Amino acid sequence: MPDTYCKACKRVTAHKAVMKRCMTQEVGNSVFTKLQSFTQFMSLFANGEHYYKMEPQFYCRVCNQHSKDEQLSQLVLKRQTHLA
Repeated sequence: MPDTYCKACKRVTAHKAVMKRCMTQEVGNSVFTKLQSFTQFMSLFANGEHYYKMEPQFYCRVCNQHSKDEQLSQLVLKRQTHLA
């Protein structure tokens, strides 16, 4: 649990990291874009990767307010890659 400044609490508090699905772009209605989306999905499935792209999102442990801190997410992602 990283400690960072919470704008709602106006102090440094512990934050929890929750992996959430990334917002993706809408797929167009053309046959080509649907085919391209399907082949990307099957490629991820065949390689054993996640079906959806995930990103960490941080919430204050005191007030449960969502925190948008890019430096914090980079720090957590760096720690996770060292664990693997």
